[in-house]
Amino acid sequence: MPTAKQSQRWRIWLRYSLRIATAAAMVYGLAMFAVVYFAFSTACVNESLQDIPSPDGQHRVVIFQRDCGATTGFSTQASLLSEQQTLNDRSANLFIADTNHGAAPSGPGGGPAVNAVWLDAQHLQLSHHPNARIFLATPQLDGVQIKFLTTVARPEHD
Repeated sequence: MPTAKQSQRWRIWLRYSLRIATAAAMVYGLAMFAVVYFAFSTACVNESLQDIPSPDGQHRVVIFQRDCGATTGFSTQASLLSEQQTLNDRSANLFIADTNHGAAPSGPGGGPAVNAVWLDAQHLQLSHHPNARIFLATPQLDGVQIKFLTTVARPEHD
């Protein structure tokens, strides 16, 4: 049977051991959170190529090139924004495409060329190369109908 002094030492050792284990678990948890946060946080940068306001000025379509680093290719994206919204570095809400490993020619930002035309305040037309690989094509957003066309750009002559 342990003596009272041995029991007290055992409780003190146990208390400090639990504190050290708790602190180590907290440090480990914080480190894992940091790894996950930085791994999944946006490391992408958007570069605006065109910013086209709607005829009534309530919306605008922003066509941009998105670059997410060396391990991914460029993509051309389009977002429908209200007049006061900023693009930020988020992915598009309207259209996302890439060149499908070169099957579609590269446009101004490295991804496929995308052209936008407002037909009226509630109708937008987006055109892209038929070989572009489409990841997102939203047909309606915020009261605006979007029509998608495939077109092959004709070479310009002097």
